[in-house]
Amino acid sequence: MAITDTYEREQRFHYEICDLEYQELTSEELDPDITQKNDFPLRPIPEDDDHPFLLLAQWAPKGHALVMVQDYNIFYRKTPTSHTGYRVTHTAVPGVVSHGVPDWLYEEEILGTNSAIWMSRDGMLMVFASFNDSLVEELRFPWYGSIKDGRLYPDIRSLRYPKPGTRNPQVVLTVADLADTSNIKMKPVIPPNVIARNDHYFTAVSWISSTEISVVWLNRPQNLSVITICSSPKWDCRETQRITGDGHGWVDMSDSPVFGTDSSNYITIAPVRDGPAGTFRHAVAVNIPKRRFIPLTHGRYEVTRILTWDHSNDVIYYLGIPEGKPGQLHLYRVASVPPRTGASLPPPVCITCVKEPAPTQPPFIALDENIYRVKTNSWDEDDEDIVLTTPPTRKRRKKQKVVEKEPPCLYHNVVFSPNSAYYVLECLGPGIPTSILYKTGMPKSKILMWLQNNTELKERVEEMAMPQIRTFPVQISGGYLRDTQHFIDKRRVAVWGWSYGGFVAALALASPKNVFHCAIAVSPVTNWKLYDSAYTERFMGLPNVTDNYKGYEEADVSKKAHLLKDKMFYLIHGSADDNVHLQQSMALVKALSEAGTLFRQQIYPDESHNLGGVKRHLYESMGNFLEDCFRKQVPPEFKAGLRNYVD
Repeated sequence: MAITDTYEREQRFHYEICDLEYQELTSEELDPDITQKNDFPLRPIPEDDDHPFLLLAQWAPKGHALVMVQDYNIFYRKTPTSHTGYRVTHTAVPGVVSHGVPDWLYEEEILGTNSAIWMSRDGMLMVFASFNDSLVEELRFPWYGSIKDGRLYPDIRSLRYPKPGTRNPQVVLTVADLADTSNIKMKPVIPPNVIARNDHYFTAVSWISSTEISVVWLNRPQNLSVITICSSPKWDCRETQRITGDGHGWVDMSDSPVFGTDSSNYITIAPVRDGPAGTFRHAVAVNIPKRRFIPLTHGRYEVTRILTWDHSNDVIYYLGIPEGKPGQLHLYRVASVPPRTGASLPPPVCITCVKEPAPTQPPFIALDENIYRVKTNSWDEDDEDIVLTTPPTRKRRKKQKVVEKEPPCLYHNVVFSPNSAYYVLECLGPGIPTSILYKTGMPKSKILMWLQNNTELKERVEEMAMPQIRTFPVQISGGYLRDTQHFIDKRRVAVWGWSYGGFVAALALASPKNVFHCAIAVSPVTNWKLYDSAYTERFMGLPNVTDNYKGYEEADVSKKAHLLKDKMFYLIHGSADDNVHLQQSMALVKALSEAGTLFRQQIYPDESHNLGGVKRHLYESMGNFLEDCFRKQVPPEFKAGLRNYVD
């Protein structure tokens, strides 16, 4: 259970929310008036004596109003101390129809949040989404609980979970006028015809002004995205931009555009072609009246998120992936004013990139009698040697200590203040995570405060004798890494993965190339017909004969169960996994049994997809499996070590 403090802007009040099972919030939390130090329970209806579970609680952008969701209906209170609460919706059916909070599919795959409410800047209007899952099939799974609690039979829990080619949830966006709480008026948002006539999703909502909202729509095949502006009083949406897959695949789910000082122009992310290299996602300036779409960035790299538009300096800040470095994410700045016709684009400025000298030679292994080190020119030439592993046990003449510089931060997240004057730069790795507050400036921002530097954690990690991990851009299927790196014993190579990674791990072990000798699949997808519709259809289409039936069949791990014979395979799953259902592993278990393939299996009762309650046991069991596998690959009478074998 996690507790979060949330403050409204004037900081007279704050509420504390407790994250319980299935992300329910309980209104046992207290709502103190900070100036008076008064505590009182948070309830949608003040006169109710009970403390109901809350699915959502959030402040209005202005004033002290609160919006809450209880039993999947929306409630509104003008202040936490007001004596009256107002019910905005009345038609919720728990588990079937919900208002203001997304169903499983939208929370997991589309919105990525448990809120489906968007308030106007003045707090007088509210857009909310309603999700009707009455036509969506149910997934049922047992919840075993504890016999100590007197539970003799498991409960049966259910979840509305759409799979490829089945019925999706029906979704409606509604605008509610909260100016007159005694008579809250509501009107539906009307999608454009190109979207409305078929199954579709909405992917983003934002307020432009008190009379306009922006909604991004996506058709169900996910090869057409439409950015729209929806205006009062009818709240019908007019198309401003259309993004298609050009017949070559899907389009990415778009965030809301970042608008200028009015609704006539905005900046968004759209695919931009770079000759034969293909298309890359870039920042694009859109002038709606002139219907002009001008890229602000271009090249063989990708823009992942527009963070803010600094109008005073005519620049935008965005997060992007450098060319050829998909494992990195950096903060960039680029001019927001499109260049004149015929002029070249100004290059973006990378604010967080690390200067990396061009390598003059490939990494090589230097054998020392006590340690193995990899020498490389990456980052700094004066970096200390990196410890990779220790050799077979032998007498040491002298204890050696290798000191290493802290690695540069390569993956970031950034949060800007509403006026773009400040931002928090979060370093997410490698190394210890940190958070720094900056004052936005040109040409360089100024550090104001280290919000989180994890000094104690850094010191503890530095004291630990841990092997370092380096990555190599290699073709695993060809065995390149196994065959070319001196420090790898080709008789003892394993692969493991989680979810989609578990799917890949199982396929890799089944490969006839025999690169891997053992594999661990944690909560794996084994048959894409059993996964959710939005994710699977994006890449695979529909599992029918007129679309991609063959692709689904070829990606069925169960059909390769016979190829796992005489190989060591470990299958792990939680029984209460609502993301990749236990059904996935059970389908593979059945096929393995029918093929006479021996394997190891671990089922964790009442554990969800991330196996959060059994992490220690999980990793200890994985380590035990790998030790067992490697021991069998190299019998005791043979000495394990580098290149200690005969080809």
